[in-house]
Amino acid sequence: MHMEIKEKFTKAWEKHFPGSELPIACFYSDDLNNVDFPNAPKPNAKGYTCIFSQLAPEKKGRWRAFNKENLGCFGSFLPFGWV
Repeated sequence: MHMEIKEKFTKAWEKHFPGSELPIACFYSDDLNNVDFPNAPKPNAKGYTCIFSQLAPEKKGRWRAFNKENLGCFGSFLPFGWV
């Protein structure tokens, strides 16, 4: 990411949403750049899991990579483009 864009966004975010955490951004890339590629999650008692439960490492500054096999949540297929 270009540092100028990052700095401009961070300043604007703090101006309009003071004290709020930065949002999580999602994007497509063919290059994983050594990003953690999580295993498919273990389903809950109902047999599924939510993509949001897999984003906890993001709060610690670790990027994540997902594909159709490790999403674990059929509800995230459309927003992530795997229909």
